[in-house]
Amino acid sequence: MRAHPLIAGSPDWWNAPGAATVFSKVKEDRANLTAWLGYPVRLRQHQTPRWRGFFVEPVMLWPIELPETPGDPYRLLDDLPQFNFAFLKSLAMGDPNSILDEALRLAEELGLNLPGEDRPELDELIGRLVSIRADWDWREEIHPEACPESPALAEITEPGIYNRAVILLGKRSPYTLGLESELKMLGDKVERTLEGTALGRWLTGAVGGGGAFDGQPLIEVLPMNQEQRLAVMTSLSANHTVITGPRGRENPKW
Repeated sequence: MRAHPLIAGSPDWWNAPGAATVFSKVKEDRANLTAWLGYPVRLRQHQTPRWRGFFVEPVMLWPIELPETPGDPYRLLDDLPQFNFAFLKSLAMGDPNSILDEALRLAEELGLNLPGEDRPELDELIGRLVSIRADWDWREEIHPEACPESPALAEITEPGIYNRAVILLGKRSPYTLGLESELKMLGDKVERTLEGTALGRWLTGAVGGGGAFDGQPLIEVLPMNQEQRLAVMTSLSANHTVITGPRGRENPKW
C-alpha cells in the first residue's frame, strides 16, 4: 500500500495486493472475523527448532468496514487508531500491567483522549509517536503519505519498525460483537420510545438535577460508609447518576 488511507491521494487502497483474500475470508465468517488496517509495521524476529522468520506486528490498528453493496468503497470505521496489544506485549515482555499502563500513557501523550476537534491529525500523531518513543527500533523514516513498496516486507531481513501499511485478518471479540449489536439496536430506536428514561435524558442532554432526597431513612442491609450512603441518596434523587471508583470508595456524579 503506497499511502495510509487517511491521507489524501490514496484512492482504492482496498485493492492493495492480497487485500481481496483478507476481505473474502471476512465475508465468509463475519460473526468471528474482521479486517484491520495496520500502520506502521514492526517485524519481530522469531525462531524455533523448525522455523525461523518474522512476525508482522502493526503498531496501530484501524478497523475496516466492508461495504454491504458490491462496488461500494471500503472505509475505516474511525480516524482514531487503536494500539496493537500484541505489539505492546512484545515490548513489555508479557507483563499485563505494563501493557495496559503503556497503552494508557501513549493515549494521553498523543492526545487520543482529547475531544474530536482537538485530536491531532495522522501525520502529527505519527510525528509525536516517533518523538516520544525514540527508543523503539525504527528502521525507516515514518511518513504515512509515502509508504515504500520496495523492498517488500517478505524480503526484509532486519527486525524493526517500517513505514508500511498492511491489511490483515483478525478475530472479532465476542464482547465487541455483543456491544455492536446492542449499539445498533439502540440506534434503531426512535426518540419517543426513550422519553422518560435515563438513557433518553442522557442522549438529549436533559439529565437535569432531579428532585431532592425525601429524607426517609435508608435501610442498610450492610453498614455503609459516608461515600456509599451519598451514592444511594443521589441515585434516589437525581435523574442520572454515575458512580465511579473502587468498591468502598464510590464517588457519585450527576
